[in-house]
Amino acid sequence: MGITFQTCPSVAHPKEIIVEHIPHAQKMSTQQRVPLWAAEPDLDDEINDVDIPLTIPSYPAADIYDDPANLQLDESALLAMQAQIAQQTAFSQIPDVVKRFIVHFHQAVLDNNLPEITLAYESGWNRLTEKFYAKTEWPEAEIIAPLVNDDQIFLVLYRELYYRHVYSRLQPNIDDRFHSYENSCELFNYLLNSEGPVPLSLPAQWLWDIIDEFIYQFQSFALFRSRPATKTDDELTMLASEGGAQAWSSYSVLNVLYSLIQKSHVNEWLKARAEGKTDEEIEHIAGEYGTRPLYRQLGYFSLIGLLRVHVLLGDFTLALKIMEQVGLGLGVGQKAPFTAPTAAHVSTAYHAGVCYLMLRRVTDASRVFTGCLNWVMRARQYHMRSYQYDQINKTADRMYALLALCNTLAPTRLDDNVMNIVRERYGDQLARMGRGEEGLSTFEEIFLYACPKFITANGPPYNDRTTLALLLNPPTPSSPSSPSAQNNPTSDPTHRHMRAITAHFLSLTPVPVLRSLLKLYTSLDSRKLAGFLDAGVDEEEVLSWMMVMKNAGRSIGRVNIATGADKDEEKGTSGPSSSNGAGSVLDGEWMSISDLNFVIDENMIHIAESTVGRRYAGWFIRNSEYAARVLDGLRASPLPGLLVPTKAQNKEGEVKGDKNIKGDATTTLSLLLERQRLQSTHPTLHLAQIVTNLRTFRSGVITVQDASDVESGLADGGRDDGVVGLREQYERLRGMLGEEEAEKAGLASIVPLEVPSPTLPPTPQRKDSPSPAFEPYTDEPSESDPESDAHALREGDILLQQRHIVQDQDTRLDHLSSSIYRQHHISLQINDELEVHTGLLGALDTELDGTEAHMAGARRQLTRVARGAKENGSTVTIGMLILVLLVLIVVFKT
Repeated sequence: MGITFQTCPSVAHPKEIIVEHIPHAQKMSTQQRVPLWAAEPDLDDEINDVDIPLTIPSYPAADIYDDPANLQLDESALLAMQAQIAQQTAFSQIPDVVKRFIVHFHQAVLDNNLPEITLAYESGWNRLTEKFYAKTEWPEAEIIAPLVNDDQIFLVLYRELYYRHVYSRLQPNIDDRFHSYENSCELFNYLLNSEGPVPLSLPAQWLWDIIDEFIYQFQSFALFRSRPATKTDDELTMLASEGGAQAWSSYSVLNVLYSLIQKSHVNEWLKARAEGKTDEEIEHIAGEYGTRPLYRQLGYFSLIGLLRVHVLLGDFTLALKIMEQVGLGLGVGQKAPFTAPTAAHVSTAYHAGVCYLMLRRVTDASRVFTGCLNWVMRARQYHMRSYQYDQINKTADRMYALLALCNTLAPTRLDDNVMNIVRERYGDQLARMGRGEEGLSTFEEIFLYACPKFITANGPPYNDRTTLALLLNPPTPSSPSSPSAQNNPTSDPTHRHMRAITAHFLSLTPVPVLRSLLKLYTSLDSRKLAGFLDAGVDEEEVLSWMMVMKNAGRSIGRVNIATGADKDEEKGTSGPSSSNGAGSVLDGEWMSISDLNFVIDENMIHIAESTVGRRYAGWFIRNSEYAARVLDGLRASPLPGLLVPTKAQNKEGEVKGDKNIKGDATTTLSLLLERQRLQSTHPTLHLAQIVTNLRTFRSGVITVQDASDVESGLADGGRDDGVVGLREQYERLRGMLGEEEAEKAGLASIVPLEVPSPTLPPTPQRKDSPSPAFEPYTDEPSESDPESDAHALREGDILLQQRHIVQDQDTRLDHLSSSIYRQHHISLQINDELEVHTGLLGALDTELDGTEAHMAGARRQLTRVARGAKENGSTVTIGMLILVLLVLIVVFKT
């Protein structure tokens, strides 16, 4: 489906001149020319008879060429010739290695060879830029067109790289800004308005850079357009034209991004993946375009691009709403739908964190920044070789600065590694911002450095010179309600957002002082608290500050929501957001974010300080994995079988089959026992393996039953002791799994065959078993049969051996439990020691601060001594010389 895309009218470029072919001069045919040596023999005689006049004709004056009126030249042909000569000169100046690179790059794009395109894009282009075009432009597309056979698609892609180089390395002029917009229009019109998906394959890194650069150029043009005071007359004329009003408009940029999302069906594709649909269903939902990696990745990156555009325009709620299906990739169990570039993840976290910060959801902003910065630190070894390493580092530095602001607005316990870097870089600024209004300038400075450069959707009215003049030179209003005062435009959007966030900062200025005082008491009178504060603060004002502090200690956040799918299941939520365990990015609930709670009872303040305990999740996860490995070793050891051998299993083939069935039963029994122990924490543990083993066991029992029936002619197959034991063991294992799970897995009971009941022999007298706790499945033979007595003894030995094995395994499990319990106590002791060491380090830090203060004082004294010696150095030198002279006089006189 095509879109109506508004393109800027073509702006004539001085270098884009149409070359016309110069008409060839008429040439004399060689056949019409008669050479002198081909003349007839009597030519000399004829020459002698000819009367040749010797008068020299008069020629016009040579100064006729100086008169332009006498020149009859084709001006367009001359310009075309000059352009062709200039183009040939420029082409000859291109290095050969660049020409070979362009030819190779073009061939890779034609062949859709992704590895070669990726190598040329990420390595070749940047390497040649550093070598030949670090401070100059690349050759224009018209110059290299002969190398690529005038392939317009490749030339559009080449211009995209060309203008990106101009924006990043050079200073673009207004012509570059307009022509980059026209090239973007051509590229997206080709992708969106072609008949069917285009036969083009590009790497994900390039597709992300196309969307990212498109938005960056839009932002750059909006900032350029918002400063009319610095424009020349030509620039004002171009911006006032119809094309200048349409170029890089907010509508056209949003139109492109929404069209890519709609064309690729990326939201539907993400929702289908989250719901766990099959590949065929997902392919049907995605449609013809969504199944192509080119359109799917462009649609996914357009969602991130929309997040950025709406943040730049100041619509933070809509920006987060765009990410409903995508998520932030930082929740438990969340993964990106495919391997996206590192810059895409960093951009997503940065702009989402800015949205949360501007919406006063400071804890969510801190969580997003901390998660992304942790991920950047872990993946540093991978992206430090990328050409975007500097850009990623700059964005990470901004997130550290914003995290310092979040810690000032809502002090919470965050990751130690990240907070150490924040304190190292912004320790002095954090101290100044903690003093209240004194740190306002520092707060504004950090915000202006770290925030995005916000823009306005509409630029100044360049087409209305009167309004533009009023904008540049606003009249002084006589009163605030005068029309001139009301019609004045708003200030810069970045400063407008800064004033909003600084107003929130100023409202929290009393909080640090109140926190430091309330931590010293468990109950305090409001009058006494007012006395501790500055003079002139009455009790009512203190209570109002306490309400401000109480409100600052509560916030809407999703930290307690994004804890995995378990909580979503408890709440009964459904849908794509709950399926990936992260919830909606706009969801949240009121929660306390302060470690200091208090209640005001009339004039008495009751304080309760709650400290956040250390988390042992990582330690327990590692030891749980170790316990799982130990249990795997225990599973490998033999477990007691519950089957009694029968006479029908004496044949070699039947014995082998019975061993296989018993092996499956043993493994399944071990898995079921482990699943029962961990049912509360891991309800789906080993479920798939248990179901597979039970299916195999069931098919084996049915096979043995059929074989026994065929062998015995259905005489007593249904009552064969071995078959009955197998069926009973299967039913026990099935009962341990649970009736509901068995029905879901399709594990039905084994129905024995109905056969006529045979006449049973008299029941013989039982013999006392050596292990009365276990009874065999079949009736024992009479005491008078020696063979049966020996068989019964063998059965008793087997049961006794099985009991010993069970007891041995119980002992091992007890040892394992004791070991885990000891490790728990050891971890608690380690925690206590760490707390002691933390206290020692704190004391050492305090002593070092004191030592540093003493050293600073000594350093100041030494500085004063050195300054005095420097100022009075001549006097000291003269005194010393006089002293030496006196000593010499005394020595020589004596």
